Amino acid sequence: MKGYGEGNFAKAALGGAMGAAVGAMIWVMLAFFTGWQFGIFAIVLGGFVGFGVGQGWGGRGGLAAGVLAGSIALVGVLAAHYGVLQVAIDQFFSGEYEVDDELMLDHIAWGVLEEFEAAEVEMTYVDDDSYPPEVWAEAERRWASMDEFERAEAREAFIAQAETDAENAGFFFDLFAYLFTFGFFDLLCLGLAVSTAFKIASRNALEAAVSRGMVTEDGLSLTGNGSQQMRKSGGTESSGFTLLAAAPATPLRAAEGAAAEKATGGLSMRERALRAAAAGSPPLPEDGRETEQRRVA
Repeated sequence: MKGYGEGNFAKAALGGAMGAAVGAMIWVMLAFFTGWQFGIFAIVLGGFVGFGVGQGWGGRGGLAAGVLAGSIALVGVLAAHYGVLQVAIDQFFSGEYEVDDELMLDHIAWGVLEEFEAAEVEMTYVDDDSYPPEVWAEAERRWASMDEFERAEAREAFIAQAETDAENAGFFFDLFAYLFTFGFFDLLCLGLAVSTAFKIASRNALEAAVSRGMVTEDGLSLTGNGSQQMRKSGGTESSGFTLLAAAPATPLRAAEGAAAEKATGGLSMRERALRAAAAGSPPLPEDGRETEQRRVA
């Protein structure tokens, strides 16, 4: 195969980085235009990385290529997830993201809880992850008493306060938001992305072609409806292979090829030339027909 074995670590790392960059860019653009995070796209990014590393490695595969691809995919997915998060934050603060009633109720309940604790109001704590029933009931009552105009003002005030808190917190806000939004599904997609990159990059391209019947086990030929041939380049000990494209197969050309193969006993053009030279006679052409000189003679 053309380019097989013609690779190194630097090319593989560059190919993997380019694959991660392309995948991350597509992922962020999808989040920007749709408003959805598409965590499952991490697997696609892993595929891009594996392909890039495999190309830069020359298709040889192996453990080293797989580990390199998996490492780049890990960093690429984490970086892309951060980019998607920043898109969501920007859209939230710009008003493009709609603050729903559930989020507002949670915000109001937090304020009610602080008020009740300051006033030492007796409350029933169910568990650490939910508000006491008294707090939640008061938050629902306050939200229900607001008209549409008051609710719109409350949403604007909530966004403004969140933006102020984010600016004050700086890096810690980004870190908290990142960890808060990186759930089990994202972790699962991250693992699948790394394994996909590893599997693609560590696969030997030549062995894969042999398993698919595209190349013989000795790697000397590739045939497909008479349209392609693969042979070792120049008959040397080079690890690379050259892919030679022949003319499109037609019934007439297929018949001529069959006749030539029968007439020459399946010998290559080089072998026919050597045998003819040894016998002291001109070789037959590839189509098996006599030359004009021989017919004249």
